[in-house]
Amino acid sequence: MSFFNYQQYYDSVASRSYNKYVEVGCYEGDSISYLAKALRHRWRHVEIYAVDLFENITKDVDPIFYNHHEYWLRYEDKLKSEEVRNKVTDIRMHSVNAASLFKDRDVDFVFLDACKNYESVVADLEAWYPKISGYGMLAGHDCYQPSVDRALKFFTDKYGRTYNTHANDVWEIK
Repeated sequence: MSFFNYQQYYDSVASRSYNKYVEVGCYEGDSISYLAKALRHRWRHVEIYAVDLFENITKDVDPIFYNHHEYWLRYEDKLKSEEVRNKVTDIRMHSVNAASLFKDRDVDFVFLDACKNYESVVADLEAWYPKISGYGMLAGHDCYQPSVDRALKFFTDKYGRTYNTHANDVWEIK
């Protein structure tokens, strides 16, 4: 079952002159493979990272999807079948820990679609926002969920930022 419904938004993102892309929360690979394919004409110039726990999801990390099994196998199959496996670099760890692998202001685009509880969304926003380059974008999915919306409002109020929403529950902070 795919939750990927923001193809048009990813087409728009792929048309920008970004060089480093990170997707946090990749589920079965539908969205990251779509983005990689949309960037195919620029593969020599871009880096694409997929951050997810995959098989290591516990109930305390994600109470909704913790019992889904074989994420990794379906993810691998998807990237191979879409012929993008060699272009996406996997980071199999918790989002906040993965953010520490990147320098501040070194990532052009981060898309957050991981755990949706308020505390997790705030932690992801706090961890990833400093990584965004001066012309980059922090975006994500599921702004219709009250916990995500509340976290976005808290974060943007705290830092004097705003966020915009797009079709299919996509949000972005510049």
